[in-house]
Amino acid sequence: MVKWIGIIFIFFACCCLGEISGRRLFRRRNFLGEMTVFISTLKSKIRFTGEEIYSAVNESALQPMVQKYFGSFISEFSDDGFCNAWNKASAEAAAGCSLTVDDLNLLYGLGKGLGTTDTEGQIDHLSMYEEFFRQSYTAAKEEAKIKGRLYRICGVCAGAAFALLLL
Repeated sequence: MVKWIGIIFIFFACCCLGEISGRRLFRRRNFLGEMTVFISTLKSKIRFTGEEIYSAVNESALQPMVQKYFGSFISEFSDDGFCNAWNKASAEAAAGCSLTVDDLNLLYGLGKGLGTTDTEGQIDHLSMYEEFFRQSYTAAKEEAKIKGRLYRICGVCAGAAFALLLL
């Protein structure tokens, strides 16, 4: 009886591991997609209101889609400057999203160029990074579609293999 419970437990553990691995890909895809929305909103705020960069980022971060990632940007603001506040908020936002090194570099690079040029320079900077994030989103969407299903199937197969091995 204990052997059967152990086999069932191992099978379900492998299935859960496959599901968790697949969900990490979907969290990355969702984050990158929501970053494109955040960037386009920030670009519109800078273009049409001419707001200071801190208030434009704070108002853009309060959108429902991105509030879970950048909603705490106001509390992150410090005397260290915008770039340090952005890097700290970005690191916290990306912590649970399984971003790649390239994605993190894009995120940090986005904040590095904000607030350093005139309005047109910032809009151009945001347009460039919006396109970079859109390309990353497209790649992440394909990867999540293909590998997400693969990870689930591998989890089930690994669980079945361990179960058969222990029989």
